[in-house]
Amino acid sequence: MNPRFELVTYRPIDWIEWLPRGRYRVGNDGSVWSIARGKWKPLKARKPKGKGPCVRLTGPEKKSAVGIAYLVCRAFHGPRPIGCEPYRFPDGDLKNNHASNLKWAPKGTHSLGITPKATAKTAGQRNLQTRVESLRQLQEGDIPKVFELRREGWTLQEIADELMTSQYVISSVTKGRVYSSVSCDRSIPDGLQSRGDRHPGAKLTSLDIPEIREKRRSGKTIRLIAQEYGVSCNAILQIFRGRSWAHIPDQVKAHSDA
Repeated sequence: MNPRFELVTYRPIDWIEWLPRGRYRVGNDGSVWSIARGKWKPLKARKPKGKGPCVRLTGPEKKSAVGIAYLVCRAFHGPRPIGCEPYRFPDGDLKNNHASNLKWAPKGTHSLGITPKATAKTAGQRNLQTRVESLRQLQEGDIPKVFELRREGWTLQEIADELMTSQYVISSVTKGRVYSSVSCDRSIPDGLQSRGDRHPGAKLTSLDIPEIREKRRSGKTIRLIAQEYGVSCNAILQIFRGRSWAHIPDQVKAHSDA
């Protein structure tokens, strides 16, 4: 073994359910190893643009790229607290994944040394890439767990943190937009369904909808209404087309129809 690895402390990667036990280990220096033919060999780190280095881990039924910072934090600093991510301090260099330079910190910490950079030319392409990469991290076996945790009262963000994916993906799963072919108990109590005010991305509230309808009847344009409420024109149009906030009844229209 290379002398520089002799003083490194190693811990097994045994908390990822889909990985075989004893096959991978991570060192406090940020190195990740796999065993083959009775010998440990370091894995080659991949370095995506604007992101910290990651390694490809392979199980019997699943393969996934996992961030080295996450592996080091999980092995040497315990399970990830909900809503947290690896935080590099005092050295913000993405390549420095030593356990002494990492800890768990709330997402969005301003002093975090990880600043994602654009890897696509347009915002639409970047958004699509993010969605695709997140979906790749989920497998059919994860879908029943999504609904099980949701029934227990977990928020979409908490489930996303647990399964190492995005809140958008979890929301899409619960709405049946993705993985709809997976057979499982998809029941969710009414109080936990993502609807209206409870939707993770909602910028409007149920109190805004009657006001918006009334302003439109008074002759105010869609554009002016959108500017007033800080949303897009399309968001306002969807209300009048019945594609969003349809569960909030239009009292004036109901009265006239009667």
